[in-house]
Amino acid sequence: MPTDSEKLRKTKSARIRLVLLVASGCWLALCVVLLAVEQLTGLILLIKIGVYLRETDLYFLTGLICAAWIIWGLITAWRRAIRKLSKVAIVLAWVMVIFGILIGTLAELFVRGGFSYHEFSSPSGKHILVVEESTFLLSGSMNFYKRENSLFIGRQFGSVPINDGFPTVSRGNYSVYWQNNVVTFVAFTDDNARQRVVSIDFDSGKQLENYEFSSDGSGNDIEGTDDNLAQQDNQINKGLVAIAHHYGNAKAEEKDITYSAKGVPKLVLNKDAKQITYVLYDRESNNGKCALYVVYKEELADSDTEPQIVDMLAYEYSTEKVISSGKHDWADTGSSEYRTATGE
Repeated sequence: MPTDSEKLRKTKSARIRLVLLVASGCWLALCVVLLAVEQLTGLILLIKIGVYLRETDLYFLTGLICAAWIIWGLITAWRRAIRKLSKVAIVLAWVMVIFGILIGTLAELFVRGGFSYHEFSSPSGKHILVVEESTFLLSGSMNFYKRENSLFIGRQFGSVPINDGFPTVSRGNYSVYWQNNVVTFVAFTDDNARQRVVSIDFDSGKQLENYEFSSDGSGNDIEGTDDNLAQQDNQINKGLVAIAHHYGNAKAEEKDITYSAKGVPKLVLNKDAKQITYVLYDRESNNGKCALYVVYKEELADSDTEPQIVDMLAYEYSTEKVISSGKHDWADTGSSEYRTATGE
């Protein structure tokens, strides 16, 4: 007859098993719900709890829980087994489970070692840019997403190749700039010889720019990621030259285009000993029919003075027409012709 202490120990053991079983069931139900939401909404699971958990991590953790229950079952079976053949089968099953755990753990470590995530919040806190870096040997990529909530990120906004296999953000070779709802991400090579610029408008959900250029400002080295981006870069440059002609600089050409420290296309309209007037590309209009630019005037003698906005203009792709808004501040309304052309 079992003693009272043995009965108490069995009761505690049964309660512990029940708690663990319920916890395992809750975990499994949570995983099913998260993966179902991911499949139905098209969102991507990325949970930040000190570390980042992805869909594959949930599979791995669920596999570990299942393996733990299998091992517990094998231990129980071993205690009850009498025949040697049964014990041999249990040992073989035990070896297979442990081998599976080792293989799964190595695979998980390998995958996690090749991925890293970085988040950048806008000044208003309204938007969060998520940069995913994946590297393998001498290649890799950076992918850009928007954080939708604490559990999921949205669709991919673009991808940038990593040619040397070393993560750019993890090494600090980058800059991030926010302008209202538009974020510009600039990645640098180790020697700063080349820069990759990616610009995303979170309001429209569009990638505005994705190109690479030499840090010496040579516009001839721009390489679009595809034909559409190359065509967009060409339109941007044509707009800069058209605005220069609009301001009376008839000698301006595309070869005169340089780039700001943020990697934004720039063309100097006029410069003397006291001040400089230049035009910067801003973004594409909401209706996709125009490229938008801002003309600035900056005092060279006073470095503490903010550049003054002279005008905001639109370059209409179809007509190659330059349209002035008359705006001297971001909050200004702008002319009716400008609003009609841009749809803003």
